[in-house]
Amino acid sequence: MAISYLFDSHGERLFDRSLPVLDALEDREKNLFLSMLKRGINTPLSSSCGRLFDAVAALIGLRSSVSYEGQAAMELEAAAESSDAAGEYPFALFSEADRIIIDFRLMIDAILRDLETDESVPVMARRFHETLAAAALEVVRAIGRESGVRKVVLSRRCFPEQAADRIGP
Repeated sequence: MAISYLFDSHGERLFDRSLPVLDALEDREKNLFLSMLKRGINTPLSSSCGRLFDAVAALIGLRSSVSYEGQAAMELEAAAESSDAAGEYPFALFSEADRIIIDFRLMIDAILRDLETDESVPVMARRFHETLAAAALEVVRAIGRESGVRKVVLSRRCFPEQAADRIGP
């Protein structure tokens, strides 16, 4: 998933930087991934929040593969809880065919900048969670403005506790 997000943000230049998740690959594996991504072979689109957690965990060097569903998310949450750092990464919202899309490419680029400055894993994990909370809040507000709906329910499985805290009752 990290490779997919990097390809979405950086295209064929995704392997130009040194990241643990990329450095672990052999050249032939990199060429195979690049070929698959360019041609769209076995690369279905995913809007899963879980896959975003997998990608971020790999990018920040926490975990590049998982043994069970939710493993990367749980480890990201544990890392985030060990940091008091405030702040969030940038993201963008846009509408498309009666849907609101959260574009996390700006967040991925900001994470890469944090990696270049040797930011700690707990701080990056916390910023990631804060970003999800901020994005959830902005989506809820946008839907509320459009529809007039004033009450929402967020599932704990997909939404971090920070999102529910920000949105409130």
